[in-house]
Amino acid sequence: MLTSFRSKKSNIFVWILMGLLIVGLIGFGGQVGSGFGPQAVATVGEEDVTADDYVRAMRQELNRFSQQTGQSLTMSQARAFGVDRMVLGRLVNTAALDGESTARQISASDATVATELRRTPAFQGLDGSFDKDAYEFALDRQNLSPAEYEELVRDGIARDLLNTAVSAGIRVPMALPGAIAAYVGEERSFEMVRLSADTLGVEAPSPGYGALQAYHQENAERYTTPAQRQITVAYVTPELMIDQVEIAEEDLRAAYEDAGERYNTPELRAVDRIVFGTAEQAQEARDRIDAGDADFDAIAAERGLSDSDIDLGDQRREDLAPAAAQAVFAATDLGVVGPVDSKLGPALFRVNAILDAQSTPFEEAREELRREAAREIALDRIAALAEPVQDLIIGGATLEELAEETDLTLETISFDETMDQGLAGYEAFRAEALAAGIGEDRDVQDLGDGGMFVLRVEGETDPVLQPLNTILTQVMEDKSAEDRRAKLADMAEEIRTALEGGETLADAIGDRPLSIEAQGPVARDTTLPGLPATLAADLFELEAGQSMLLTAGDDILLVHLTDIMPFDVDTEDNGQLLDTFRAQISRQVSEDMFGYFAQALQAEAGVTLNQALLDNINAQFP
Repeated sequence: MLTSFRSKKSNIFVWILMGLLIVGLIGFGGQVGSGFGPQAVATVGEEDVTADDYVRAMRQELNRFSQQTGQSLTMSQARAFGVDRMVLGRLVNTAALDGESTARQISASDATVATELRRTPAFQGLDGSFDKDAYEFALDRQNLSPAEYEELVRDGIARDLLNTAVSAGIRVPMALPGAIAAYVGEERSFEMVRLSADTLGVEAPSPGYGALQAYHQENAERYTTPAQRQITVAYVTPELMIDQVEIAEEDLRAAYEDAGERYNTPELRAVDRIVFGTAEQAQEARDRIDAGDADFDAIAAERGLSDSDIDLGDQRREDLAPAAAQAVFAATDLGVVGPVDSKLGPALFRVNAILDAQSTPFEEAREELRREAAREIALDRIAALAEPVQDLIIGGATLEELAEETDLTLETISFDETMDQGLAGYEAFRAEALAAGIGEDRDVQDLGDGGMFVLRVEGETDPVLQPLNTILTQVMEDKSAEDRRAKLADMAEEIRTALEGGETLADAIGDRPLSIEAQGPVARDTTLPGLPATLAADLFELEAGQSMLLTAGDDILLVHLTDIMPFDVDTEDNGQLLDTFRAQISRQVSEDMFGYFAQALQAEAGVTLNQALLDNINAQFP
């Protein structure tokens, strides 16, 4: 039971907590410089989130993914997963808290910062004391100067003081962990019968035209096209202009050379490292690992090292000491190597991922480089268009005249709220298309990707019920499918009635060609392949012995609850789990209170984003 709970229930436990509490994601991470400098991608009150902050944090997230999976994550993939928004949200939260610390004159003394630096294992030498060389080496890998890093440490200490002040004294009700565990830990088993028209030979008579007319009217909403707006729009996007931009061949080759490892990535190893005082200590640790008495993480924990202390990230051969590089790059499988001499002394390394060298020839990279360079020029040209376009609009120019006198493209579209392709895929266009009055003069609008547009609504058509004769085949198929499902549902209801009368499921089925599938135990968050997503949640609404009917495509499912297995809070293992819950909930409540606080600070100070700069930065990532 405990294993099942730990493997299947931890996710739903987190989601329940998130339902009770709003999680505040607060943090800051850095890895390498960006070259964009101190320009602000976001401003919270008087605090800036610089381009360098954003690039450093984004690269940290991308590198973390690479280390965990052994695969690279492109920026387009990262944006699809929302990584860019998550990173920016963390940085905005941090800026809001830093602003509050400054306003309340909360800071850390030089002595406190120095103490924190001395406590950091990554900055300690073989004897455990602060090692200036190790400190400078670590900062160099992060592309940070000592002054920059120490300011980050100072800000972090100030945020911790704020956190302590906000979260102090919070107590979690003693009954809450047990109640959540009992709710989350309960499991259920069930029997299921799938009623299929093909299996049971259920046929529905072909509906007559009158029945189709009635069905068409009863389901008019299904067959009604939405209201449409006829829109004339003059617009330009970077994508439209890219093909008009010519880039010299020598410039493309120079860009290829400047790209460095982007197209010619050396062989890399994602590694962790534990440094020891002597070679004997390192060998003793390796012997314990080989004997199965401890693993790499346990050795690190014994030495007071966190994941971030041992994580070296992706390393090139030249990043490591010669002996370490030879051992690490000779490894053909993931695992522990060493002991070998590292830059900081005898060490064990753990190879977490092997990333082969990759080389993309110029010919293959050419089009990507051309589009990137052309996009930058296109963005500049579009930005230069903004003022003359606005002047023409103020002067009374029509959209047709705008298209004649500028690089804007003129297009007429029929738009409705269900559309999401082309211009309709831009939220700014959708909002403007729905807000504009018929024939109303509108201002030029930003598309959000560097493009712009201005539109005119020519007219609007009401929702229209499609005539039956134009969709007769579709309506006939829909009606026949519904009739078959109704017959199956009637048959399933007969079986359920017999079940409620005391018969077993097998007896209730009788001689029907149906098979019984035993399922479970399942938890509230269990997803069963090929079955309705709500099945598990619906199952927990039943009393013991009850049944329910569900629709699964054209089939009907009869689900009969057979067993309820409560989570036993009194067992020793589950008692330990409850203690873990209490600690998690207490920590979560404190973090969430701090999250509320940070969100309130943002709302009070106001957040401004430089979307154009963000788009420009994101476009630089491979």
